Amino acid sequence: MTGFSAPTRTLARSARRVLGVMALGATALGTARPAGAQLRPLEPLEWGVFAPERAVLVSVGVGLHDGQDARLIGTTGRLQEVGNYMLVWRTGRVALEASGTAYRRFRENGIVSPVVAEGTEPPGGPGSVRDDDGDLRLLTAVRLSPEPSPLAVALRFGVRLPTTDNKIGLDRDATDFVATLAADYARGRLQLGGEAGIGLMTTRFPEYEQADLIQYAARVAWNGGLVTPTFRWIGQATTAPFEVQGNESLGEVRLGATIGRQRWLRVEVLRGTEASSPHLGGLLTVGATY
Repeated sequence: MTGFSAPTRTLARSARRVLGVMALGATALGTARPAGAQLRPLEPLEWGVFAPERAVLVSVGVGLHDGQDARLIGTTGRLQEVGNYMLVWRTGRVALEASGTAYRRFRENGIVSPVVAEGTEPPGGPGSVRDDDGDLRLLTAVRLSPEPSPLAVALRFGVRLPTTDNKIGLDRDATDFVATLAADYARGRLQLGGEAGIGLMTTRFPEYEQADLIQYAARVAWNGGLVTPTFRWIGQATTAPFEVQGNESLGEVRLGATIGRQRWLRVEVLRGTEASSPHLGGLLTVGATY
């Protein structure tokens, strides 16, 4: 036990400093009027870029989600995502991430709410289609834990930039701020991970201007060598006393597998755990680390 005392003290000091920085940052940014809503939850940190002798991670993929709600237009339907991309570059303890979705196509199947956000095209009826750009995220992850260590901890923070169209209504043309604390632990073949933090967001409704979100993610994986089965739970929970249209709680469980190590293929089947999340969906992603 004495062999772990120094790293443990270092990790504890780092955690205290991070919590202080996050609290000060949240206070300062709370007056800056960040805004937003998310059709899909924030993707977790990809720890592969922090592996020894790896400095770049690139991935691209597609998604298909049935029973996905688009609450800003009050409908539910089928969402197609083309070009779910992520590019991460690491230098030392700092990893810079650009990620998002290039294109979204939404086919309306039914009405879930009679309220349509102001300035948004109303529903076109079952079978009607609307498409738009997806979101763009610029994030920074700073590894706080010593290396090597079985427990890795990182502070992740950044912005989600306005790329979508309010008139189409699939998402918000607004800037969000997110900050999370992520951890990853390995013991033998077992891998555990978690991430939690806050998203500072306003709404499209002047009578209730801000509805912030708690961001969360959890992961259990079994390193089988070539194939790594994975279970993930990803989502966000509103801090508002009621569900604000466009800032709803989102949640989904994902069961999948990653094939390969340096170059990999990931297949996931997901099921929503919140009313606004897909009833059933799937993600296919290919990537590589260098």
